[in-house]
Amino acid sequence: MKQIMLLGGNGLVGRHLMNTLSDYEWITVGRHPTSNHFWSIDSPFPSHLLDRVDHVINLIGVPIMDQRWTSQRWVELKYSRVQSTQGVVDGIIQAALGRDIHVLNASAIGYYEWDVPVTEASLAGTHPIASLVQQWERPLTMGGPFIETRLRFGIILASDGGAFPQLNQLAKWGLGGQQGSGQQWVSWVHIQDVVAAIDHCLKNGVTGPVNIVTPHPVTNATWMTHIRNGVGMRWGLPAPAWGMQLALGQRADMILRGHHVSPLRLLETGFNYQFLMSDDAIRDVGGVGNGDATG
Repeated sequence: MKQIMLLGGNGLVGRHLMNTLSDYEWITVGRHPTSNHFWSIDSPFPSHLLDRVDHVINLIGVPIMDQRWTSQRWVELKYSRVQSTQGVVDGIIQAALGRDIHVLNASAIGYYEWDVPVTEASLAGTHPIASLVQQWERPLTMGGPFIETRLRFGIILASDGGAFPQLNQLAKWGLGGQQGSGQQWVSWVHIQDVVAAIDHCLKNGVTGPVNIVTPHPVTNATWMTHIRNGVGMRWGLPAPAWGMQLALGQRADMILRGHHVSPLRLLETGFNYQFLMSDDAIRDVGGVGNGDATG
């Protein structure tokens, strides 16, 4: 049985990985009380734990949307991502195992330019989020005794985390209209396909940047229509751009701008999606007949 070291396992993706993929031996490392081994990114990486590890999955990163982007918060967003990634790389180098470990590191489609069609071969964007993601990925691209996969996550659709529970509740309150112009792109993926895609990369040795999204992005207007339909609301009050900018500050760009991303690497390597269309996926995670998805 392959052994996986999981960092950041108490988050949405980590929980679903461990609950779903039973054909691996999991070792959890981090600051959360449920972790098997403690590690703070301010301390040296526990290299001795790597002796039998085949894969390292690093999902560490403080949430990007839960606080206003003050100067201090921006430092935290960068530090948690870059320092954890650098710590993993340094730890593998220090372990000197004489073999390659497969590192699968969280990243984001924020790497790309806003609202233009892109694949993994596309250039990085020029906005602040793109700069952050480039710094996040940089330690992996410098080389070492490992092979690497950069998991560029899109918007993850799940009933127990991410953006969907809040959007679902807004729709129930009649506030589920388009956000801004509604023409910005939403590149999304169902949580079941996130887990399956990571498993696909593990089993098939898919390396380099991998866009974890479906092949069918939708506009924000369509996205919000599907969410409203899921809770039986035919109409929702739109959210004007100025109101979102006033409420969210710089974070509003994450909603008012979008990404039109193709998962070329997954398609080229034969990955099969369970949920291709956003209306089907939204019904599955929390629409009519599926209970309350706000918990």
